[in-house]
Amino acid sequence: MQITQVLPGEDGFLVLCKDGTVWKWDYDQRKEDAERIEGLEEVFNIIDGGGAYYALTEDGDVYVWGSNKEFQINPNGKPEEMYYEPERLGMFENIVHIDIKNGVGFAVDSTGEFYLWGIQLHGEPRRDSIPYQYKKRSLEDVDYVSARAGNYHFFMRSDGSIFSIMEDVVIYNVGTFIFPYFDTDNPISEQKSFLDVQHENLERWYNGLNNVILYEVGTDTRVTKMTADPYTVFLYNSDGKLCYWNSQNITYHDEREFIGEEKEGKNVFQGEFVEINIREILNLKEQEPLPMIMDIICGKENSLFLCSNGEVFMSEYITFDVRDIRMYRGREEGSSELTAIKGMELKELKFRKLDWEKIVSINTDGEYRFAALDRDGECLLLDLRGF
Repeated sequence: MQITQVLPGEDGFLVLCKDGTVWKWDYDQRKEDAERIEGLEEVFNIIDGGGAYYALTEDGDVYVWGSNKEFQINPNGKPEEMYYEPERLGMFENIVHIDIKNGVGFAVDSTGEFYLWGIQLHGEPRRDSIPYQYKKRSLEDVDYVSARAGNYHFFMRSDGSIFSIMEDVVIYNVGTFIFPYFDTDNPISEQKSFLDVQHENLERWYNGLNNVILYEVGTDTRVTKMTADPYTVFLYNSDGKLCYWNSQNITYHDEREFIGEEKEGKNVFQGEFVEINIREILNLKEQEPLPMIMDIICGKENSLFLCSNGEVFMSEYITFDVRDIRMYRGREEGSSELTAIKGMELKELKFRKLDWEKIVSINTDGEYRFAALDRDGECLLLDLRGF
């Protein structure tokens, strides 16, 4: 069994082998006890979509099995149903890019057609679980797809332009959207409200409060990887520079509806890309070569970064202050105070190296479990539930 990819499942490992077959075994079992997932041949990629597992074949076909809790397998079924045999998704053919996390998925076929599902376009979970062919000029020429654990999903076009699809509830012009930008003179740096930021509404429902929007980040042909957790976005450039977007989404963390409300009642979306010191995290000497970032995977609170030297480091959010926060109705100076929260923990993003070595592949369930494959073919588990 020559393993090329490993997923951390609910009860055990799910692995893809070089010959295109897929296998599984429980965490308390040995690899030698693995059982094959029948009905899957020539598989190129496996993905944990949030209880439901997806397999992409060399021919561009997509198969799914597992839990129906997000109606990903059978929109007309029950959420507690389990499907143990892979079923081919008939609406998909010649898929070249696909990613799914926590019931939200995106795919692009060989003709450039763009599909999405799991996002509240209609406000109906069963209807929204069906892959929806979204035809918009802004969704053409996509060749990089990144569905993430939070509400921010990033895509790159063939010309190097980058956009995000985001979903959130907007009340009193307050939302937990994130608006990174490359140009320091970008007017977003001066805008204080969601309504002020230029974006495209893909859909709106529930009296206009729930918004699915498309936001153009900008163009940078150096960017090779871009992905996000629920609080920030990471990008990696061809020049070896790794950055994250430092904004109040990080600082306010679990209370992001209070973003910027200390500043005269204005909702700010300011931030900046901050370079991550890879050399310092890995404790490398100045004369040692800087490894490349081979992969970035994001869970609900932590992200893992795989380096070309086989080492892995992790992000985590640390409390640096506890403060009372005020929230205002409106955006103008002197806006009336709406509510307040006392003793809120403010967070910052930190990084630390894991004790893993010789790692060639990493993956996540999109929440708190992470798995890695080392050069010897051994599968490793990192379970951060409860931390």
